[in-house]
Amino acid sequence: MSGTVFPIWKARFTCKFGGSTWVFLNSSRVVTDLLERRAALYSSRPPFPMTQSIMSRDSRIVLMPYTQRWRVLRKIMHQILSARAVDVFMPFQDLESKNLIWDYLETPDKWWVANGRYANSVIMSVVFGRRSLLDDPDVVELFETVELFLENQQPGANLVDGFPVLEKLPKVLQWWRPRGEVIFEKTVKVYQREVERLERKKKEGTQRRCFATDFLETEEVKKMDEIQKLFVFGTLMEAGSDTSRVTIGQIIAGAATYPDWVSRARAELDAVCGHNAERLPQWEDRPKLKYISAVVKEGFRWRPNIAEIGAPTMLTKDDEYEGYKFPAGTVFTWNAWAIALDPKEYEDPERFWPERFLDGEEENALKGHWAFGPGRRVCVGWKVGEMNVWIAIARILYCFDFKQIPGKPIDTMAIPQITKNAAPFDVKVVVRSQAHADLIRRDCEEAVNTRY
Repeated sequence: MSGTVFPIWKARFTCKFGGSTWVFLNSSRVVTDLLERRAALYSSRPPFPMTQSIMSRDSRIVLMPYTQRWRVLRKIMHQILSARAVDVFMPFQDLESKNLIWDYLETPDKWWVANGRYANSVIMSVVFGRRSLLDDPDVVELFETVELFLENQQPGANLVDGFPVLEKLPKVLQWWRPRGEVIFEKTVKVYQREVERLERKKKEGTQRRCFATDFLETEEVKKMDEIQKLFVFGTLMEAGSDTSRVTIGQIIAGAATYPDWVSRARAELDAVCGHNAERLPQWEDRPKLKYISAVVKEGFRWRPNIAEIGAPTMLTKDDEYEGYKFPAGTVFTWNAWAIALDPKEYEDPERFWPERFLDGEEENALKGHWAFGPGRRVCVGWKVGEMNVWIAIARILYCFDFKQIPGKPIDTMAIPQITKNAAPFDVKVVVRSQAHADLIRRDCEEAVNTRY
C-alpha cells in the first residue's frame, strides 16, 4: 500500500494512506503517554470493511469501535478471562500441560501440533466443557479460520481496508466481497459446530457445566443476534488458542538458538524439582521459579506475535501532543517489532535473554513489553495467556532439550505465525534423560486418558 510520509520524529512518524492519516509510535514512552494515559481518546478502531464488515458481520470484538456495544462484550470477556478467574483455569492448565509433555515424548515430530492442541484444549475445557485431541480436525479448522483472519488483517492485504471509500461502490462491483463472504461462512460454521454440539449434549444430559452453559442462560445473550453470539464464542476460542501456541513456539526457538539461558533455567528448575527428575514443576513452585517467569516475559517481548506494526486504534476527539495537533479520526498504532528490537529500549534486543526481566517485576506480566497491547485495548485474556505459557514452559524446559537441525538453521526473524498446520521451523526435541521420560509416563498417563 503506497503512502506519503510526513515529518519523521524521533519516537513517531506519520503516513498518509488514502484518506487516512496513520501515526506510528516507535517508543514505549510515547505509547505510554498516548495509548495508556490518554486511553479514553485512543481506544477506538478505524473501519475495516473487509475483515470486520464482511468477514465478521461487524461482530468481531477485537475490531469493534469503542462503543457501548464493545463495552458490554468486553465485560463478558472479562468475566471469563480476568485475573479473578485464574482459579478456574489452573486445573485445566495443569492437566493439559501434562498431556502436552506426553505428546512431546511420544510424538516429538508433532511438537507444534501439540502446542496448538494444548492451548485450544484449555480454553475449550473452560468455555465448552470438552477437551481437544491431537490432530483433532475441529482444532485444525479453527486455526485455519484464525489464519485466514490474520492473513486478511495484514496491512495492504485488502485495498478496501486501506481505502474505506471503496466500500461505497455497488456491491456487485466490490471484487473483494465474494472472497470475504466465503471466509465468513467458513468461520461461522466452525463456531456454530461447537454450539450445536453443546446443545446436543445438554439434551442428552452429558454436558458438563461450563461458561457456555451459563452464558446461554444470561440476559445479555438474549439481546444478541445469532451472529454476535457465535462471535463471542469464536473470540474466546481464537484468543485462547493462538497467542499461547505461538509464544511457546517462540520460546522453543529461543532455546535452540540461544541455549546459554536454558542451562540457567534448568539450574533453577532442578534446585526446586530435583536434579534427577523427582517431580514436575507445580503452580506452588512459582514463587521459587522467578527465572521461568522472566523466560515467559522474554518470550512475549522477543518476537511479538501480534502484527508487526501492532493493532491500530483511532482517535475519537481532536488532541495535541508535544506541539503536534491530531484531528479526530487519526489512526495510531504502536510499532510492535520496532520497539521490541530497539537497542534504546532493550540491551542486545535480538538476543533471547531472560535476565533483562529479573528486576523484581517478574510477576507483573504486562510490564516491560507490549505483547498484549496497551491501554483499554489490552488483551482481556492476558493473565490466562501468561499462565498457559508459564506452566507449559516450566514443564517443557524441565523435561526436554531443543536443538537446531544441521543444515536447517532457525531464522528467528522470519518465524511465520501463519503456518497452514505445519511447523514454523525445524527443531529436534529430545527428552533430557530416561529418568525424565519415566517421570512423564508416571505422572502424565492419567491426564492423557482423562476424557470429557
